[in-house]
Amino acid sequence: MGILMRPEPAPKLPAYGWRGTAFVTVVCAVISGCNWFGDLRQSELSTYEEPSDGATARVRLIGSRPKVYPNSDCVSVNVANSGYPQGLKLWGPAPRTLGMPQSPDTPRNVIEVVARANVPMTISFQYARSSYTPGPAGTGAPGTNRSAHCTIARTFVPEAGADYEVRGLWFGNSACAVEVTELVTTYPHDRVLQLPTDSAPAFGCPDRSHGSPHAPSASP
Repeated sequence: MGILMRPEPAPKLPAYGWRGTAFVTVVCAVISGCNWFGDLRQSELSTYEEPSDGATARVRLIGSRPKVYPNSDCVSVNVANSGYPQGLKLWGPAPRTLGMPQSPDTPRNVIEVVARANVPMTISFQYARSSYTPGPAGTGAPGTNRSAHCTIARTFVPEAGADYEVRGLWFGNSACAVEVTELVTTYPHDRVLQLPTDSAPAFGCPDRSHGSPHAPSASP
């Protein structure tokens, strides 16, 4: 498990609401050259495309706003076939199961996807929370707004025919982590073991000037 305290540098993924997106749309309609908005829109409207042939593995995603970057050990809107599982919905991605083995602590609502085996894949999560505390009653003192957010990504290489769980963990402030485990079923008791899997922190792809992400090797 990797823990990042206020990750530096954090993956450059947008964290915003639909209201903010609508506002930016109006501004970019007036001001030319909003190329960054094209990236923003491409990122938010992207849908992860599962492989339809070749060797594959199954991956369970647990956490807030998971996003998949296949065949990549870094994060970029230009990673081919990357995006939110089943597309991003206003209320978040819909749960989906593929019959993967479940452990006693598996949540009810999970997202299970098919991944290409033997090449890197990167999963990112985004967390955010805000709160307001009013000032002392009768003093006229202003209230206090507090917010916390954390964006994190991790990369690993799934093996053919294996099952994995990628779980985002948020500690309620600006610290979060990602845990990657392989799910192995023992016989004859059908007990599901969660075995640690080699993985590494993932960050923004180093160069997008040519319109293509970092080309990873078979190992992260």
